[in-house]
Amino acid sequence: MREWFFSFFSVSKFLLKPRLSLKHVAEAGNLAEEVISTIRTAQAFGTQKILSNLYDTHIGYSLEADLESATWHGGALAVFFFVIYSAYALGMWYIRLSPIIFLNLVTLRSLFLRHYTH
Repeated sequence: MREWFFSFFSVSKFLLKPRLSLKHVAEAGNLAEEVISTIRTAQAFGTQKILSNLYDTHIGYSLEADLESATWHGGALAVFFFVIYSAYALGMWYIRLSPIIFLNLVTLRSLFLRHYTH
C-alpha cells in the first residue's frame, strides 16, 4: 500500500519542494551574512544594488517553491475532505432511504426512475 501511495502521488511534489525552499532561504541567509560582515567593502565598491538583487533572487526562488508546495498540499487536503464528507453524505442518504427500502414500500429502481423523470 505504501509503495502505491508514493508512486501515485509524486514524492518530489510533497517532500522535496519544502526542502528546496529551505535551501534557497539558507543561501539567502549566507549571502546576507557575508554582506553584513563585509559591509565596508560593499559600500566602497557600490555593490549594494547587485547584492540586494542576488538576495531577492534567492528569496524569489523560495517563494516559488513555497507557492507550488502550498498548492499541492491544499489540493490534497481538499480531496481528503471531499472523500470524508462524501462518505458522510452517502451514509446519511442510505440511512434516510433504508426504512423505505427494507419495508418494501418502494424499490431502488422505481426510486431512481421517479427522481430522474421528474
